[in-house]
Amino acid sequence: MKKKAKRKSKSTTKNLPPIGPTHLSAEYISLDDLYHAYRKAKVDVFFERSQPMALEFCQYEKNLALNLNNLREKLTSPSADWYQDPDFIGSYGFIPKGLQLPPLSEKESNSAHFSFSNPDDAWYQLIESSDSSKPTAELRPVALFTVDMYVVCALWVNLIGHKFDACLDRTARGSRLRRLRKKSESQSSIGEYHITAPGSFPPYFYPYKQWRDNGLRAIEHELSERRKVVAITMDLKAFYHNIDPRFIISNEFLKKLHFKKINGESLSNEELIFTDQICQAFVTWAKKLPHLEDSQPPGLPVGPSASRIIANVLLAEFDRLLQQNLDPIYYSRYVDDIFLVLHDNGGFRKSDEVLRHLCDRIEPLTYHDDLSELKLNFNYAQESNLIFQARKQRIFLLSEEVGQDLLDTIKNKIDEISSEWRFLPDLDALEHSPAAKILIANKQPSEDADTLRKADQLSLKRLSFSVMLSHLDTLAHDLPPREWKKERDRFYRFVERHVLTPLRLLDLNDYLPRLIAIAVTCQDWDMAQGLINRIHRAIAELKNNISIEPGTGKEGQFDGYTRHIMQALKEAVIRSYPLGNKSKKADKGANTLLNHIDNLDVDRSDLTSPVNDENRELSKEAEELFWMDLGRIPFKHAVLGYLTCPPCSLAQVTEELPEDQIKRFKTIKEFLAASELSELKVSPEVMARPLLFSTRPFSIPEVTELDPQCVSDLDQLRKFVVAIRGTWVKPVVDAVSAGSDGKEVPEEGEKNDIIVIGNSTWSRQPRIAVTSFLVDDISWDKAAEGNPDLSAARYKRLVRIANAIVKSPNKPDYVVFPELSIPRKWMLGLSKLFIDAGMSLITGVEYLRESTHVINEAYLILRDDRLGYPSWCVIKQRKGLPAHPERDLLRSKFGLTFAPIVNGNKKPIYRHFGHDFGLLICSELTDIRYRQQMRSNVDTLFVLSWNQDIESFGSLVEAAALDVHCYLALINNRKYGDSRVRAPFKKNWKRDQVRVKGGLDDYFVVTELDIDSLRSYQSHHEPPLGEDAKFKPTPEGFRISDSRRRTPGD
Repeated sequence: MKKKAKRKSKSTTKNLPPIGPTHLSAEYISLDDLYHAYRKAKVDVFFERSQPMALEFCQYEKNLALNLNNLREKLTSPSADWYQDPDFIGSYGFIPKGLQLPPLSEKESNSAHFSFSNPDDAWYQLIESSDSSKPTAELRPVALFTVDMYVVCALWVNLIGHKFDACLDRTARGSRLRRLRKKSESQSSIGEYHITAPGSFPPYFYPYKQWRDNGLRAIEHELSERRKVVAITMDLKAFYHNIDPRFIISNEFLKKLHFKKINGESLSNEELIFTDQICQAFVTWAKKLPHLEDSQPPGLPVGPSASRIIANVLLAEFDRLLQQNLDPIYYSRYVDDIFLVLHDNGGFRKSDEVLRHLCDRIEPLTYHDDLSELKLNFNYAQESNLIFQARKQRIFLLSEEVGQDLLDTIKNKIDEISSEWRFLPDLDALEHSPAAKILIANKQPSEDADTLRKADQLSLKRLSFSVMLSHLDTLAHDLPPREWKKERDRFYRFVERHVLTPLRLLDLNDYLPRLIAIAVTCQDWDMAQGLINRIHRAIAELKNNISIEPGTGKEGQFDGYTRHIMQALKEAVIRSYPLGNKSKKADKGANTLLNHIDNLDVDRSDLTSPVNDENRELSKEAEELFWMDLGRIPFKHAVLGYLTCPPCSLAQVTEELPEDQIKRFKTIKEFLAASELSELKVSPEVMARPLLFSTRPFSIPEVTELDPQCVSDLDQLRKFVVAIRGTWVKPVVDAVSAGSDGKEVPEEGEKNDIIVIGNSTWSRQPRIAVTSFLVDDISWDKAAEGNPDLSAARYKRLVRIANAIVKSPNKPDYVVFPELSIPRKWMLGLSKLFIDAGMSLITGVEYLRESTHVINEAYLILRDDRLGYPSWCVIKQRKGLPAHPERDLLRSKFGLTFAPIVNGNKKPIYRHFGHDFGLLICSELTDIRYRQQMRSNVDTLFVLSWNQDIESFGSLVEAAALDVHCYLALINNRKYGDSRVRAPFKKNWKRDQVRVKGGLDDYFVVTELDIDSLRSYQSHHEPPLGEDAKFKPTPEGFRISDSRRRTPGD
């Protein structure tokens, strides 16, 4: 029997619970609550692409205490009416969902395929050949709230919204709040809401990837078991914009949600009041929208955090009913995107049968006679219009090898693009990468027939452009603009041809500010103006030749779109303005660019003479954004030494802060005081301000890099991580058995400092990638001069070998580069590459010049888990004394000496997940004291080298491998070669596990270290001899350290 769509009831207000007093009390909303809300709102809005509000947050934060006090008074006033005040709430813009091409006519469908390689030609042909149908732009309203309103939304989430989120089960993947870990595995509920974390939500791509990949894995498993499945993907039409938010305080909804059972109590009177006010504010905002008719739901504003919670929880009942009545193999929902996998017992032959089956099993789901759409009818949300459109649904009947073939096609499309995220950018292949090929492909009305979701092809295009822009961002950080101007110019021309056209502009609209930001960062003023002109022409073509959906208020919608893109582009220019640049050329170029942007909504064919000649003080605005951590470059990069810290014109934090914020502020200042920041010449009080409300706080590796004590002092590391990042860390009582300062207490017989990193042990023998990487004398000279060699040619070589290591099928645990091999500025991207790949990095970095001194040191970026989850720590180990030739060259050519080491130069031993190793830099291997220190205590001794006397040094390596009795990994500059891994094996031919020299290209070799066998052999009271012995006997006086001792033969 058919289940046809039910008629709407007139109203749901009868379901609303009674509300007493109509205002919030001062006791309910504290100032501390508002500071927490501001911190959340700032991060949420900063990372929301549709919300170009950095300048507004910057102005607000200048007088933060005053603004938050005023806001508290407004919210708690007995006559509060902020939720009915459009000026308090803010404005709106429109963003395009994409451009839909008209379907092919019957004549075109039956004709030979004909297409244009030039998207502009394709556009003009489309417009000229269309009879009555036009391309259709789907525009969606988005919030451009005031900062006050964003803070109010975050406040509602902090006080109330998290309780609604707790009612969702694990199948709801998207828009889930950050939460603390459960206190125990037996705990049935989810963890507590993480109110101190910056931002309300985790990055979208992790839960989205889980949503998609878990579904694909479920299908793959069933097919491998030779079982047929039905895979269904569907989403709701304009989901946010068809919701009436007032359902959320309906009695019936709260009962269906089991709100009281899950949270232990019902909503209090003030929680009901505040929730009702939020809903009324959203309705007030919606009344300004030009397209909204009286019969339509007000919708939810896209952007603020509260909307995401309300939209997500509306479908909680659908999640429950679907799982309860369909018993799916897999079900998950990412906001309104449904991924459902069912058993196919042979009953389904058509999509209609599948859709009817869904409606029969899920009571609120109904269908029209032609099955053109399915409708969700919740009694408590009758004013919402929840429609699944048939044309956006995907249903696959999959079985055996043929089903696996289709699944592989889908996965390969995704993996080909998404895998590019992992790698450093190949400067020679920007236009020829898989991402570029996706963008070049012509847009066709039927281009996505074999994709999992209707939107997948568009998603791949957006992902592709995002990957390309991400690579450009990395290059802009790593290389001086002059080094890759030719490649940038080619990229801009590529973008003009394949992105800034009427056919593509709306699909890729969200990424246009990032494109302009790169041009501004590199000071490509003429190219930036050319890009803006192309955007202007594309917008003019669209305005004159497309229809708009929804059809009412077309002019107002398109004006809202141009207003929004103008605001986003102008913000991108100011955020990206080169810091500290006072040149007239930069000022003129940026101001001219802003004037061009101001005229995007003007129908003018000639933009060479902008109407608006007003000039802005961009240098000051850019510096203020930077010091609020709202600029394109994170504030922390100045602290980490990647750029010169610009002057700060902002006042210090002198206003009275709430108690929680005072505690954080003091801890942040303590961290800065403990860090090595003397060269910045800025007081901790000034530096602490941007870190108090940071959008991109220091990562855990960066905390350990700035304060070396944190590597071994876990109490201090926890304290700083909680204050700076707000993230959860494992309680002290759960940490590894350690001394009070976090260092392992040496066992009897152990006299060395042992830095313990990692609680567990390796699941297999550790592997290392031995690199043969060239660093020439010119690079050495430039580093000593304090002017590092950041040439494109050198960068390409590093990128090639680093990416190749990550792609290696024999994944190494440690990647090792020679002494003085990596420019410090490139460490950001290089370390991220290996961290994301799960590899530890040990490398020499170029000299750090300080006046008449230089520092030669190695960086160890090591995997860690001591905080309760996978993380990393950064250790810098200095070379104590220069080699004799090194000393003479530094002194004679540059008048430099080695910077003195204050606390001596004793070498630590690192116990990294049970692998004990030491590190020496080149000539330090000649110091018998260091070899003696390592003897008996290490499994591996890494030696980073720049050594041309390979014969003498080779003899030393061979002797050290025997007298220290360990694996010795020597990594030398490729110019001289003889990088090797030497071990004290008994058989001579086995002793060099790896030995490399020569060649025109940089390369690497991966080898495995059998440290278990080495320890077992060394643990014998008397070293085994004879043919079966694996190693040479230990030297006289050798006594294995107690921590490395094994039961022989175990």
